[in-house]
Amino acid sequence: MATGTHAKGRTLIMSQSLGQVRLRRDGPVERHARAVELGAWAAGLLLVASALLAWSPFAPASTADLRIAVTLSALSGAWPLLRLAFCGVRYETVFDVGAQEFRQHRMTAGGRARTVLTLPIDLVNSVHIHRAPPGMPSHLAARDAAGKRIYIGTAPLAQLERMHHEIVAALCLAPARTGRPRRGVSPTAMTAAA
Repeated sequence: MATGTHAKGRTLIMSQSLGQVRLRRDGPVERHARAVELGAWAAGLLLVASALLAWSPFAPASTADLRIAVTLSALSGAWPLLRLAFCGVRYETVFDVGAQEFRQHRMTAGGRARTVLTLPIDLVNSVHIHRAPPGMPSHLAARDAAGKRIYIGTAPLAQLERMHHEIVAALCLAPARTGRPRRGVSPTAMTAAA
């Protein structure tokens, strides 16, 4: 089952399978991920080339300080662009009850995924909705055992309430390995307010 609307703004797309709830961020950048990544590759490589050209014998004669400044500026601009192109712009959050894990992945348009966060599912203390003023998108987040807020995504409130209900239902099926109850994932904690 997949839910989500392709509004102008950001939204979440949820898919469920046996023992898993997957939430994928969807917005203008994610919808044009291939173009964003190709643009980042091109701009990053152009900056690397300009850093190399600063030391070319064909470059205009200048002081070493200027060449060093051009090289450092170009490479410091190239690094985040190349990292964005290599890692991708799509994010996915997985509540995997079967594997007892909460994971977040960063993916490229080609489908290559890199795990950026993994937690045992019993260390997820709560899943909650941060409600925004009317007309503004609300945010879905989780909180770990240390109290750290983990951003999951942004979407209209009605959509997040449906997703929150499904996530809570899935997490209620997960036995806590540590024996301590998780806050905010019991059937009575479906108020979804933060």
